[in-house]
Amino acid sequence: MTTTRATTNSQKSLDAETVAKEPLESCLSEANALSQLAHREKFWHRSTPAKVVAAHQEKNTAASWDLWQRHLATRKPATIPNVLRTQSPFLLWGLPPKRVACVAEWLCPTPFSTSQETADEVVEYLKEVDIAPVVGKPNLPHSLECVGLAYALPGLAAYLNGSQWWKLCHHLWITAEKASLYPADDDPTTTLAVQLAGGELPLVLAYGLPEMKPLRKLRKSGWELLSESLVELLDGEGLPKASCLSSMRGLLACWARSKLLGQQFKKGGFSDAADIQFGWLVRQTIRLSRVNGTAILSNVHDGEWSPELFKIALETGGDDSDSAAADALLPPVAVPADADFDDDDLPEPSLNSAWSGLAVLASSWNKELPRLTITYGETPPRIELDCGRHLLWSGTWEFELRCDDQPVVIEDEWEVQCWQADEECDFLELAVKLSHGLRLERHLLLGKTDKVLYLADYVLGDQSEHEFDYRMQLPLAPEIEFHPEVETRDGVLQGTKCLAAIFPLALPEWRIDSHMGELVAVDGKLTLTHRVKARNFCCPLLVDLKPRRIAKARTWRQLTVAESLKVQNKDIAVAFRAQSGKDQWFIYRSLSGPASRTALGQHLSSQFMAGRFLDTGEVDEFIEIETDE
Repeated sequence: MTTTRATTNSQKSLDAETVAKEPLESCLSEANALSQLAHREKFWHRSTPAKVVAAHQEKNTAASWDLWQRHLATRKPATIPNVLRTQSPFLLWGLPPKRVACVAEWLCPTPFSTSQETADEVVEYLKEVDIAPVVGKPNLPHSLECVGLAYALPGLAAYLNGSQWWKLCHHLWITAEKASLYPADDDPTTTLAVQLAGGELPLVLAYGLPEMKPLRKLRKSGWELLSESLVELLDGEGLPKASCLSSMRGLLACWARSKLLGQQFKKGGFSDAADIQFGWLVRQTIRLSRVNGTAILSNVHDGEWSPELFKIALETGGDDSDSAAADALLPPVAVPADADFDDDDLPEPSLNSAWSGLAVLASSWNKELPRLTITYGETPPRIELDCGRHLLWSGTWEFELRCDDQPVVIEDEWEVQCWQADEECDFLELAVKLSHGLRLERHLLLGKTDKVLYLADYVLGDQSEHEFDYRMQLPLAPEIEFHPEVETRDGVLQGTKCLAAIFPLALPEWRIDSHMGELVAVDGKLTLTHRVKARNFCCPLLVDLKPRRIAKARTWRQLTVAESLKVQNKDIAVAFRAQSGKDQWFIYRSLSGPASRTALGQHLSSQFMAGRFLDTGEVDEFIEIETDE
C-alpha cells in the first residue's frame, strides 16, 4: 500500500462540493446518506435525465425511485469487457480457496447475473453489514464482496426496493472512500484488500454509475491509489517483496481488471511509471509459476491455475517476450492472437532482486529443465526446486545450530554477497550475522549444462574452536521420498521415478566410516546433520538432476588441501571431488580468506571455485570468486 497518503486525511469529505454545506460525519450518520445527497442539484451529472433529477430534488421518494429504476433498465449499459463475462469466478483469480473461504459463494461466480435470488441474498447480506461508516482494516473477503456487488449494483435496481438499493450503494461508496485512506501495511492480505476496496471498487462504481458525481469522482482516487501502489509495492521490475508473494497473483488480477476498465474510460488510467511496472509484473508472475500453472512456493494442494488471468494479463500488459515465456513454461494459455514470437524473444530465465529478497536460478524457460527459487528477504527463507515437470521440494529452508551446546540465532537480515548468471551457471551467495560472534554464508549454484545443484552452508567463527551441532532441512514435496543407499551415505529422491541423487560431500562416503553426521528424511524433510569441533565448518549438498545419470555409479571424496606444502585443516579450506557416471566435478572453498593453495593438482588462490573435470584432468570452471569481499 502506498505510503504517501497521510492518515490525517481521514476526515476528508466524501463529496468535496457538499462539505461546506454539511459536515461529513453528520451526513454519514444517516443510513441513507447517499440518497439524501441525491436530493441536491450538484449530486447528479449532466448526463442524468432531467426527470430523474427533478424527482429527487422534489423529494418524491416513490416517483424518484421508479424513474431511476426505469433509467437503469433502459439506458445503454456500461460495457463490461467480454473476458470478464465468463463462468469463471474472476473475482477469485489467483487466490487459493483458503484465502477466500468466507466470501459469499452466491456472489463471486457470476456477479453480472442479477436475479431475484441474487437480490434476496443481498437483502440478507445487508442485514449483516454495518451501514455506518466503515472503520478498521479492509479485509479480503469483504473487499472482494464489495467489488462483486459493485459490478452487480446497476442490475440489482430491478429487484431491490429503493431503501435497500441506496443502502447498498452507500455502503460501497463509504467502503471505497475509507479504503483509499488506509495507511501502508506489511500484511500481504491487507495490501490486496486495500487495492480491491480502495482501487478497483472506486473504478467499478464510477464506471457503472457515472450519473452520480460522488461515485464519478471516485475514479481519480482509485487511479491514484493503484498507480502509486504499483510503483511502491514492486521493485522496479515487477517483483513484490518476498513476504508478499502469496498475494502476487491476486494483485495482478485486481490491477489487470482495473486496467481493462480503464480502457473503457475516456480519461484516466495508470500513470506511465505504473503501466511499466504492470508490464513487468506480468512477466514475473509467469516466471514465478510452476509448469502446471500454480504459483511457485504456494501450497501444493491449494494452488490455483487461472488461465483466464494470464490471458487478460498478457492482453493488457504483456509483450511478445512475455507471450514466448508463457508459451514455453505454462500449460496451454490463450496468448494474444497478434503475438508474433519465437525462441529468440524469450527473456533471461534467471533473476535476483535484492529489494524483493528473491532469486530464481534457472537453466532456461524450458519446462523440462531444473529451476531453483529462493526467498531470502524473509526469515526463515523459503526454497523450491523444480526438475522438469516434477516438484522436488518446496517450503521453508530451515537450519538449526548449537555452539558449545547453546542455541545460535540469526541477528540480522540476509544479505547478497555475490550474484552471477551466465551460460554456465547461476550462482548466489548469501550471508547473515549469527549470535555467538558467528556468521553464516550460504551458496546456491546451478550448473546449467551439467544439471547439478550445489547447496552449502558455511559457519564462520573466531579463532577459537567450538563444539558445533548443525542441522539443515529441505521440505520435500508430498509425492517425493528420499531413499538412502544401504552402504553409502548418499541417496536418491524418487517420485514415480528416480529424479535426483544427493551427495553429502562433507560426510564420508561409506557408512562403515564413523562420522558425526547423517543424511536422512525426517517427517517429510531431507535432513543433513553435522557435528564437529572446529573454528569454521562447511555443510554442502550436491544434487545430480540428470535422470539418465542417476542410475550409474557415483562417488565422492574430501580432498587434501595444502598451503606451502603443509596440509590444511578442514576449518581452513575444503575441497571436494564428486562423480556421477562419467561426469566429475570439483568444488573448493576457503574458510579463512584467499591464499595460494593446491588440491588434487589444482592451483588455487581464490575464495571459491567450482567446475567440471575434463578428460585431461584439468578443471573447466563454472565460477571463481577471487575474494570474500
